Amino acid sequence: MEFLKPLTQYSHQATELEQALTDIFVLLYQENLAARDHSINCSGVPWLADFETQARFSAQDGISIYYKDGFEAHMTHIFRAWSSRRVKRGLNFLDFYMRMLWPDQYSIDWLWHHRDLNRLPYPSALTLEQTPDHFPTLRFVLSLDESISLPDIQQILPSLRSVVPAEYVMQGVVRRIDLGNQPLGFAHAAAATACMTFSCGDPL
Repeated sequence: MEFLKPLTQYSHQATELEQALTDIFVLLYQENLAARDHSINCSGVPWLADFETQARFSAQDGISIYYKDGFEAHMTHIFRAWSSRRVKRGLNFLDFYMRMLWPDQYSIDWLWHHRDLNRLPYPSALTLEQTPDHFPTLRFVLSLDESISLPDIQQILPSLRSVVPAEYVMQGVVRRIDLGNQPLGFAHAAAATACMTFSCGDPL
């Protein structure tokens, strides 16, 4: 370690006893204090620290850690990007977050609403259908591949709430399940734990 160089490389040990004491000090430091000191020194840049420290700091910032083997580097990259976030990102960070975890296994599907607001007041007639009788809204559904398990979705829900800007509304998180010509979703509401099913294209 760099800050031990004055002791280990540039300090003169006159006797074997002094050398032994130096070696013992370095060994005890590496075994008992080095990891903690590294975490403290990385407090300003926690993505350079160990994964446990990253998890603690990311939780404070509203980004939940996705605990799965092989995803530590992905979460480090996500946390580093989140720590340097800028305003007016739109849904770019949500797209980045999902692309880091499950590329090609998700889609952000915008919801539309019927133009007849007198008969169908907003937001009672939201749909995935895009027709001249509907207008786009700032509401959307995050659709996930059926290979992504519900426990995995549960892990990232706190992060999804954090990365979506206030002007947008995430209507739900949906697992796409293809049943012939009738694709159904197993929906997991962003603000609740109740599950429901719905047919794509029908009002939510």
